[in-house]
Amino acid sequence: MFEIADIKVLNSQEESQTMEEMLIKSGFNMQMEQLINMVPPFSHVMSDPPTPKEMECLGFKFAEFDVIFKKGFVELNTSYKKVEEPSDPEVCRGFLDALRQGPQ
Repeated sequence: MFEIADIKVLNSQEESQTMEEMLIKSGFNMQMEQLINMVPPFSHVMSDPPTPKEMECLGFKFAEFDVIFKKGFVELNTSYKKVEEPSDPEVCRGFLDALRQGPQ
């Protein structure tokens, strides 16, 4: 949900105008809720999305990445596949050395 949580409306004497603040917040929030409800749910699947090379060093990479827009929220899903041999072994050496030395 997208909403205005707090807004300040000041008059010429720099005093807060509570009634105007409430009207703006409620009007904006109602319009945004109606807009979000008008968007139909849809899904977008990415096959073989790019995977960071460091992730391949750990033995897996992205297989699919799903972005699903539903009424009022977004859902992100991913699946993984096993990597037998990383695409860049040199990156893996540096990355794994850094992990091993990190606690020291």
